[in-house]
Amino acid sequence: MSPRALLVLLLGTACQVPQGNDPGFSGTPEHTTGAATGADPSSSQGASETTGGGGTAELSSSAEHGDDTTPVILDVGNSADIGDGTPAGCKGKIDFLFVISREGVMKDVQARLVDAAPKFIATIQQNFDDFDYHIMVVDTDEEWGYEPCDEECVNAGSCSNPHDYPCNKLDQVGQCDRMLGAGNVFSAGLFAYNEPCSIAGGKRYLTREEPDLPGTFQCIAQVGGGGRGRIGEALAASVSSQLAGIGGCNGGFLRKDALLMVTLIGSWDDEGEPGSELYSDGTPEEWAQAVIDAKQGHPESVVMLDIGDASLPWQDRIWKLTKMFEYSLVTDGLDPDYGPAFKQATDLVDEACAGFVAPG
Repeated sequence: MSPRALLVLLLGTACQVPQGNDPGFSGTPEHTTGAATGADPSSSQGASETTGGGGTAELSSSAEHGDDTTPVILDVGNSADIGDGTPAGCKGKIDFLFVISREGVMKDVQARLVDAAPKFIATIQQNFDDFDYHIMVVDTDEEWGYEPCDEECVNAGSCSNPHDYPCNKLDQVGQCDRMLGAGNVFSAGLFAYNEPCSIAGGKRYLTREEPDLPGTFQCIAQVGGGGRGRIGEALAASVSSQLAGIGGCNGGFLRKDALLMVTLIGSWDDEGEPGSELYSDGTPEEWAQAVIDAKQGHPESVVMLDIGDASLPWQDRIWKLTKMFEYSLVTDGLDPDYGPAFKQATDLVDEACAGFVAPG
């Protein structure tokens, strides 16, 4: 029996669980599980601990103070709400959503992303080998490809930079490819994969049945660095009823009885100049609420990981967004290896799963 299967069995025997301005990557990693949703993120406090990268990680969660005397009380009306006592999220459904910036500064971290992609998948396969999981990547620009190359493709039939730009496959670009928040299956431009990704079942997200999960994830995750960095807006759009609902580009990805783990990779999502299209419209509160609404009002069913700019976190809107969720981890995009942070964030899934009761 796998460790995860044993966890599921043990959780099934209990109804309560003890609590225990300059875009770019810089600063110190910060690990958190816990400001209450809607609270002022700048006021949340967490315990610092040393990470493998030599920085510090700020943890905030129901367990951060080591209180093992107060149980979590499940918010249910009667025994029918919880069935056999095992929270529904622990029965084996997790949706992994990656929001990866296409901002120009991402060119400096492409090597880290390429290195991290197989590590992310290895962690998912090792830690959730008996789970039913979905994996989707969205980028942060509604414009597909790289405009200078599109013009060159028409005029010359090829593009000099990048030389591998898929001029001969522009007819495969569909409507969803040009929608902010739609699952990525074909990225093109500077430092992008520059090839369509073949996904089992023709979906815009991956499942455990994907024949080559590491290779296909690498294809959809290498979105490049020749676009905008609208992280918050892309996140909110990806889980909206327009895209995630029946018939939407992301239809089928988001499940109400699954935990949702969101990984945000990018630098600042700044407010920018009035009328600027480089960064997201809206506020961290609005983006967080979009996620909560998509999870039927259950923020405790969400785990957030922010791999970004930790230099001035209180001024970073993505930091504020991440800190609004009980289970969260913020780490530095300058870390040479993103694998450990992702693995650390998946550990929070155990905590979230233990207290998650799916809505009826």
